[in-house]
Amino acid sequence: MENTEIIEKLIDGINKNEIPISEVGLILEKYELNKIQSEEFTLTIDYRRTLEEMIAAGKFDHFRPKFDSGRYSLPPELKGKIVTVKAKLFRFKEYTTNKEGVIKIMNAGYKPGTLAELLALAEAYPGLQKRFMIPAWGSQNQMSDQPFCCPFINMRENGRWLDSLVFNEDRADYYHLLATKTI
Repeated sequence: MENTEIIEKLIDGINKNEIPISEVGLILEKYELNKIQSEEFTLTIDYRRTLEEMIAAGKFDHFRPKFDSGRYSLPPELKGKIVTVKAKLFRFKEYTTNKEGVIKIMNAGYKPGTLAELLALAEAYPGLQKRFMIPAWGSQNQMSDQPFCCPFINMRENGRWLDSLVFNEDRADYYHLLATKTI
């Protein structure tokens, strides 16, 4: 069975409530469909939009109302610009702490993805969050003193979500980490 066929059947099973969301990761691991981290892709971020407009463009089924300029801000130097970056999802095969994960991303020539880049990813590739939990460790909640309090996208039983979480389990190998580099 081809990978795309497996993924289509998986998504169909999720949509028909035949496959619980909690089993998706195990199925992806079984068929080794979680190896997207080797693929680089292009993202275009439209900084002419406000944060609210970027969230709306992602067409999320749900998001918590904590994505405001008090917690997350867009880089002022990019306001009014359209920026294109190379992006990659990193998934580490072995136990990796959060700090080690960031170091590995940076050693590969990338930086942890930001909220704006995560929203561009959700808009351009909405199916990815149906497959993986994807945090953007490059945007820290400015109202939290917790390290790795960051936005993420994922799929839950009731649809596509944008949320934030303190990633304090210190297990970077659990997630598909968004990372980007300039072109």
